[in-house]
Amino acid sequence: MAKPHEITRKFEQLSPNMELLDKLWHKYGLEYIRTRLRAIRLLWQGYSRQEVIETLDIGHSTIIRWMRLLVEYGVDVGLRRLATPKKAPKSGKLSQQQQAA
Repeated sequence: MAKPHEITRKFEQLSPNMELLDKLWHKYGLEYIRTRLRAIRLLWQGYSRQEVIETLDIGHSTIIRWMRLLVEYGVDVGLRRLATPKKAPKSGKLSQQQQAA
């Protein structure tokens, strides 16, 4: 697994896709998705990892994980993965106890 400074170096070599980032921003209003996209936008605007961590109140490993997605999958696929809503657990059948209640 690549170290954080290696991820940062590779991330900085990527070509930003602000158009796709803006499109995803407008498509998804969920705050946790917007925080992810905001972090990437700030990095692309020249903010340091530490500045983004402090501004958005996120963890160091979290921002590295988001950056790694873009490095490993490419900008377009990585952004789409960041903007994918979490899947809600499917509700199963009620247990006998729940049915009785």
